[in-house]
Amino acid sequence: MDLTPTQVIHAVRLGLRDLVLDSKTIWICASCETCTTRCPQEVDIARVMDAARILARREGRRPRIPEVAAFHRSVLESLRMFGRLYELGAIGALKLRTMRLTEDLDLGLRMFKKGKFRFIPAFANVLATNRIFRRVKKAERART
Repeated sequence: MDLTPTQVIHAVRLGLRDLVLDSKTIWICASCETCTTRCPQEVDIARVMDAARILARREGRRPRIPEVAAFHRSVLESLRMFGRLYELGAIGALKLRTMRLTEDLDLGLRMFKKGKFRFIPAFANVLATNRIFRRVKKAERART
């Protein structure tokens, strides 16, 4: 990330539109809502990131990181399969899609040692999540 979530919020508050919409951060955000959950000011940071991506797309701005589409596909695939984000699986899928298998390996190992990754995914509301995916797909077809 070129900006921390806190910096994105400050830039939004200061009206620094181009800084926010051209940042890597809004595209890298996985919308896991960890930052929102932990925010002491109760700011829905994940929703701000979503809104920034929507605005950027409407203005025809492209992600500054070419692999961002593969990242989003990997995250959405994880959500669809498990009903929630399975970080290790999403990262594995991303690495296979981009063929950057060893890039960031040292970071991944440090995160694993700190207990940030689970070997076995947790399943949560898979059926409900799949209903949401079907409704979105139906809505997308109706638009085209």
